[in-house]
Amino acid sequence: MKIRTGFGFDVHQLVEGRELWLGGIRLEHE
Repeated sequence: MKIRTGFGFDVHQLVEGRELWLGGIRLEHE
């Protein structure tokens, strides 16, 4: 089995009233 690693990014619109979770941690936002 080959294992690959890399770097990347994700862009998401923040929505009022919806929780933001990143890596299992809830982040506060306005």
